[in-house]
Amino acid sequence: MGQAVSSWVAPPYVSLPLGALVLMGLLLQLARKQYLMLMYVALSLAAVCLTPFPRQFVRYLLPLYPFFALSMFQFLTALVRKSGSRWLVLPTFAQSALIWLVVCVVTMQTLMGLTELYGIEYHNVAYEQDGRPVKYRLFYYEPVGTAFDEALDWLKHRAERTDVIAATDPQWVYLRTGIKTVLPPFELNGKKAQQLVDTVPVKYLIAETAPQILGLGAYYRFTSALLRENPTNWNLVWRSSNDSMAIYERSNRRHAAPAPK
Repeated sequence: MGQAVSSWVAPPYVSLPLGALVLMGLLLQLARKQYLMLMYVALSLAAVCLTPFPRQFVRYLLPLYPFFALSMFQFLTALVRKSGSRWLVLPTFAQSALIWLVVCVVTMQTLMGLTELYGIEYHNVAYEQDGRPVKYRLFYYEPVGTAFDEALDWLKHRAERTDVIAATDPQWVYLRTGIKTVLPPFELNGKKAQQLVDTVPVKYLIAETAPQILGLGAYYRFTSALLRENPTNWNLVWRSSNDSMAIYERSNRRHAAPAPK
């Protein structure tokens, strides 16, 4: 909640106090019997808690930013007014110093977040489509997104139109290559997963080489089980330049071919 009113990258020593201020503001609304907005926020928080992606909670809470900010400043205003009645000798600016402090902290965190977003997480995208180079920029694209495009550039010149590809972003693969693509089976039993891909049948598998919490690498536990438990059924035929993505080709031989360097 504190990150939702400041920045996704706000550290705990900033986000926790801000979150506490938001919570106190919500309690103040409860004491004032402002139930409508409080009920909306409570139901939204309950819905967020039902999702299995805790690292995405800040994203889910961003639509509640106006309500969190209103609650936080309601509490701060009430606190300043109460303290101002006790310290009448203080000038008006000094009495509202706490509010200005919170505003400055939120502004600094927002600027730091924007600096990191555009300075570090704003990546170049480049690939070939219909014989023409395509270039633009996306947030949070590297390194797996870049490797994925490299894989598609390599694969569309090798795969036949009648082949079937398994990849963790099948819609993008189909748009880039025009070849039928399916998701790898969400099956942790590698033997059963092999039976499922054989029913398609899949000829090429685009897989991540390491697990990740978010993005394409989140499917690593399924593809790694498939490859690990069926080593003679898949040949490694390509690796990305940053070693984060690989392509495996279906093989009916008993022993897999050595991995290319």
